[in-house]
Amino acid sequence: RHDGHPPLYYLLLMGWSSVFGEGGVSLRALSGVLSVAAIGLTWTVARCHVDRRGAALAVAVIASSPFAIRYATEVRMYSLVLALLLVGHVAVVAAWRRSDVRRLAGVAGVTAGLMFSHYWSVFLVVVMVTGLLVVVVRGESEARPRAVRLLVAIALGSLSFIVWLPVL
Repeated sequence: RHDGHPPLYYLLLMGWSSVFGEGGVSLRALSGVLSVAAIGLTWTVARCHVDRRGAALAVAVIASSPFAIRYATEVRMYSLVLALLLVGHVAVVAAWRRSDVRRLAGVAGVTAGLMFSHYWSVFLVVVMVTGLLVVVVRGESEARPRAVRLLVAIALGSLSFIVWLPVL
């Protein structure tokens, strides 16, 4: 009630608590489940870029990270942000490889989810947009259309945040 962060985590928590109860363990379990999902997502993200050994190392790092462990036990949005960042990475890689409507909608959806999870996500969006604009202006001709499509998807996902601006 007194937290000024965007509402997505708290809406999920409301649904979670209606099923699992409002006790401390029940409420903390949502972050725990999201953190376990983040471990699996770390494997998926790492496999986009490295071999199985590198992916196993990435999983070991996230599973033993003091920050990830702490966030897994808090009734806060940080585990959700981590999971969304990892899903976003997979979505951007998939949309870069093949920019169909479904994949671009996934990028827009994850962007909206991040924007409604933590204000830090605004900085991530700015960095992504800046990087994609560099590709549009200076990149290879075959990469430009992909970058433009991703820019549109991120812009559409970000537009949903307009409804939260009066609260911000």
